[in-house]
Amino acid sequence: MERQKFGGIAWGAVLTLAVFLAACSPSPKQELSHLRAQLISLQKSSPDDFLQQEIATIEASLQQIASQINTQNIESAELTIQDVKQLITQAQSKYAEREQSAKDYSLNFIAYVRFHLDSVSTVIHNMPHRTFIDQNRRDIARFRLRAVQEAANQLEQFVASEQFFQALSDAPHMQAALQDLLQYVELRPIDWDVFRASSQNATRIAAKPQTTLAKLQ
Repeated sequence: MERQKFGGIAWGAVLTLAVFLAACSPSPKQELSHLRAQLISLQKSSPDDFLQQEIATIEASLQQIASQINTQNIESAELTIQDVKQLITQAQSKYAEREQSAKDYSLNFIAYVRFHLDSVSTVIHNMPHRTFIDQNRRDIARFRLRAVQEAANQLEQFVASEQFFQALSDAPHMQAALQDLLQYVELRPIDWDVFRASSQNATRIAAKPQTTLAKLQ
């Protein structure tokens, strides 16, 4: 008798918990609203030429969910909601990978630009300037150097504020301006792939633990 009583209490507790969880679970309309907010966030953060197919698929699925809710086809709406959640997760993962790639490129590119600007600054400092023609050429070189330096500063601000896609978008214009400057002062640029490879190797070496003489003694 006591066992039956305990079983009845336990079953009642399970039912109470189930009712409580059901009451706390978001409704399909709430889920739809949350998914729309996630989509808007993805649209605002992504570059115009990125994730367009994924975003279009998610938008179409959200419209399908809204239609299913309107026709009281709740089971189908809940299934579609789960599909959209997976699509958004995949899109967010793809975005994160692209963002990391843009960050890595931007940091390497800024280092590349700064390296060449230091070289240009040295060349300009040593340029002849006694004649009017030489001084004029030196002034032009200085003006172009300042313009590229300002552009590099802007690029660094984009990276500092985590606007990596904007930095990536501005990089080609920066590359062209740097190329013109190097050509004007008759400096040959280091190959980008060579510079990037050497920077990555230097980073890996710096990351390795260094064995000092003190540790060996």
